[in-house]
Amino acid sequence: MQRPGPGGANRRARMGAAMASRLDQGGRAWLALLDDPCNAPLAPSCFPGLTSGMLYRTKTVVSPGTAAVDSMLYFVPAGSLTSPALNIQYGSTNTGNTTIATKYGAAITGLPQYGERRCVAACIRVMYTGTELNRGGIIYTHLTTNAPFYDGTEAGTAGPISPVSTYASTSQTSYRLGETRHEVRWVPNFEDGRFTNDTVGAGGTFGQGTTIGVMAIGVPAGSIYYEVTSVWEVVPFFGSGLVSSMMAPPSRNTLNDVIRVIGDIGKWATDTNNQRGVYNLVAGAVGVTRALSRAGPSLAMIAG
Repeated sequence: MQRPGPGGANRRARMGAAMASRLDQGGRAWLALLDDPCNAPLAPSCFPGLTSGMLYRTKTVVSPGTAAVDSMLYFVPAGSLTSPALNIQYGSTNTGNTTIATKYGAAITGLPQYGERRCVAACIRVMYTGTELNRGGIIYTHLTTNAPFYDGTEAGTAGPISPVSTYASTSQTSYRLGETRHEVRWVPNFEDGRFTNDTVGAGGTFGQGTTIGVMAIGVPAGSIYYEVTSVWEVVPFFGSGLVSSMMAPPSRNTLNDVIRVIGDIGKWATDTNNQRGVYNLVAGAVGVTRALSRAGPSLAMIAG
């Protein structure tokens, strides 16, 4: 009698373990940070070229409005941190599925004065503040390129903007508004490894990096807010008083090596019901916790 073969979950676990075993300590550290930008120890990326070694984690809270029913927010890491090309772009409507009159721009806060910077990890969380009795509405999550976004034309007082449903129609996932939070994680590509100094003028494109977004439709008025957590590598500005030591990347792995461990990129980035799932699976299979114990004191708690 033939013994039944292992299920799909077991096969995926073995494949994930095999892929992760090819990562060195630096590659696994960046994987942990991509998987949990809010809590994982800061780690350099596997982008090609030199690294500054200066990493900062920031959190920016955005409210779509006290009466907002439908809203959307996109985080464009390649966007400028100075007006008018701001890298958080959002809008809302108080009367349901109507055209957003104005899409606003906001900038990541908390970074020191810098000459150049690049994003190495990020996520957007939707936080619900209402009651269980009134909870309702749909949350959509989206991973895309920067192509639909332009400096100056999609931030500030630009408008009118399409209804939230137009953005939602291009999203990968949709869920009923949960009890606590929803999350979408950023997955970089090669273009995101380029340093930027915020000098792109209005009307220019952001390039072909990646962007993440969240849309909310039909939620109780004023019941949600957005948290954008991002980790940045910074090259200090002359005169800032900060000094960095440019150095070779601490990992032999490439960007492709790391993101191939993730597997289904779209599901990992936007499946809010599977938070931390992929990395926990890999960590348990190959002992990532032990391998990264030297990278930060709280890693065992993050990866375990």
